[in-house]
Amino acid sequence: MVASGITQVRLNAFGMKAKLEDVEHNYGNESANDGAYNWFDIGVFHKTKGIPLFKPINKSADTELYPMLLDLGEGYGTVSFKDIEEEEIEKIKVYSCLVHALKSTSAKHLSYGPTNTRTWHTQLDSIEKKATKLEANDYTRIEGFRVELTIRCKTLDQALQIAENSGYLDFAMERDYVYNSELPLDQLTIHKEDYFDNLFDLVDLAREKLNVRKRHDQNVPSATPRARRALGVAPVTQFW
Repeated sequence: MVASGITQVRLNAFGMKAKLEDVEHNYGNESANDGAYNWFDIGVFHKTKGIPLFKPINKSADTELYPMLLDLGEGYGTVSFKDIEEEEIEKIKVYSCLVHALKSTSAKHLSYGPTNTRTWHTQLDSIEKKATKLEANDYTRIEGFRVELTIRCKTLDQALQIAENSGYLDFAMERDYVYNSELPLDQLTIHKEDYFDNLFDLVDLAREKLNVRKRHDQNVPSATPRARRALGVAPVTQFW
């Protein structure tokens, strides 16, 4: 590697969230020349009744909205804030805990949806089974939301100090946190029961509109473009 002109190697670790109380090491190095390029995601979960979805009150180039749950979500979803006043904070995300529950069960990096009867059967059966398990699992958190800061600095301890000083993690501590905050958001709350009822209804609708009640071993196209438009979802993973 040195002979090829590569004198430095950067390590990246990605995974699901860990509680800070379980982290005993101050990751990073204050003396490292390139330590300022380290990224730390620091966030807190806030318990609420129902599944909260968000929408920025003031639409601007500094916010991005990622809608969830199709018609049930009414255009609300996850919100990302950029161009933050504190230069060390790259981004702030506010999103439902449901996002993590789905990430832990859903397939990753799907580039296209089902194209024939067999693959539609497989996808719809998979969604139905996962939704049934998710509904029955009392330990999986789908209610409430998370506020998360992406911070660029040398060490974990520095990131924690920046997060604490910023005040953004106190977002939900305010009495009227949605409207009177540095992160102005409108909120829509979906009841847990309504979420699952809607999800199972969409699976039934897909089977009806896309005509996938045929035998599982018929490997033929299962839906016309018109049927897909009638259903209004492509790919099927957007049900979530």
